[in-house]
Amino acid sequence: STVIFYAVISPVMAHVLKLARPRSSGILVFGASKFAISLCQALKAEGVDVVLVDGNREHVMRARVQGLEAIKEDIFSEDILELVEERGLGRLLALTQNVEANSLAIEHFRHLMDPGELYQLSPPSKSKLRQGHHLVGRILFGEDVSFRFLEDKAEKGADIKPFAGGEGVVLPENTVLFAKDMKGKVSFSTADEGQAAAADR
Repeated sequence: STVIFYAVISPVMAHVLKLARPRSSGILVFGASKFAISLCQALKAEGVDVVLVDGNREHVMRARVQGLEAIKEDIFSEDILELVEERGLGRLLALTQNVEANSLAIEHFRHLMDPGELYQLSPPSKSKLRQGHHLVGRILFGEDVSFRFLEDKAEKGADIKPFAGGEGVVLPENTVLFAKDMKGKVSFSTADEGQAAAADR
């Protein structure tokens, strides 16, 4: 019956049939590393809806202790697809140390999110993936800013600090992470443009 059909419809079909909620500036973050937690705290402070997903219980608990919403789940699970639809999350940050997993996650959500809002970290400089054929998302923060670079900063206690005037945040050595314009729109620094397309808070 029609009632049963709508009760069991999948997130993918909901998107196709335009029954899903409109996309928002909310962010799904794949990987709850120390750096990812620090970044999400800064985003949360700017009023951005952020959800971390990680399969490691310890990482998830560490994020929750810091006051963040974190879920222990497979990023490719039906539950996460449903969460994206229910919350209207419109952006993905793939921040794990596994370059291929980051790329697969981006492909997984490409049908649900604007391709311009799918981001991943640059691979290590010596990685064969540096050639780019596996990099399917926009490169966050710059081509020389890898997972290891960011995690080393976080492990050494580097703070994510605001710009003068509060227009955005940087790591030490002026690695720009994201910025906020006069209307309160938050955008990420990327390798392709310096800044990603802004999205409303």
